[in-house]
Amino acid sequence: MNAPVATSAAESTQAQAQAPAQAPPTAQAMAAYRYCEAVTSLQARNFSYGIRLLPEPQRLAMSALYALARRIDDIGDGDLLADRKVEQLLRTRELVAEVRSGAVAEEDTDPIKVALADTARRFPIPLGGFDELIDGVEMDLKDVEYRTYEELTVYCRCVAGSIGRLSLGVYGCADGERGAATPTRSGGRCSSPTSCATCARTP
Repeated sequence: MNAPVATSAAESTQAQAQAPAQAPPTAQAMAAYRYCEAVTSLQARNFSYGIRLLPEPQRLAMSALYALARRIDDIGDGDLLADRKVEQLLRTRELVAEVRSGAVAEEDTDPIKVALADTARRFPIPLGGFDELIDGVEMDLKDVEYRTYEELTVYCRCVAGSIGRLSLGVYGCADGERGAATPTRSGGRCSSPTSCATCARTP
């Protein structure tokens, strides 16, 4: 298992509550965003309703984040054999790396990749959060046992706190150090009871 990728505070400290003044998305990028919005509306209706209140730049960005997070989650929960799931997760890591490098072409055939690349150009998204989310899914696939609270906290950081840190890149955070830590703490508190209950039910 890859070591969890720490999301640096530097990746999320620069976010502001509003998107930087930039040109609107191109037609190709907007089509990719519409695809992500459709995924969000279909798979997470309540979340979709909530982000409708956001200004369009943030709403589009959150739909792109959700669409990739959903893909990662679906790989872990799907019916593929374990080896195939590992392969799909590796490809998703490569997708994140491609977005991070700025090498995604608008003509790419993967709309989620195109939308996320546009989002990453507009907002200081801590893309390491996606690597952490993948780490968490890999832990699930390997049935990792958590013998200490500290080990469980690492898992919670990956599967819950990562989403909060990704979102902060869109919503903005004036105190980057505090903001980077808060999703880990709150994500751990939210996930720990569920994780512990699951462990308690495991023979």
